[in-house]
Amino acid sequence: IHFSFGRMKNILLETSIAPSELISVSLIVIFIAVISSLQPALKASGMQPVDALRHV
Repeated sequence: IHFSFGRMKNILLETSIAPSELISVSLIVIFIAVISSLQPALKASGMQPVDALRHV
């Protein structure tokens, strides 16, 4: 993926992102999101529905 910044001002700054970097960053973000959501999900799974709704 290529980006071109500053073409209007004749200042050319080209940035490229390799597909492998995009995939690795995406996997890291998904992994962190899954790990972060486990603790609240495990806590909620042990509660009665009425008690869980009181905390909302």
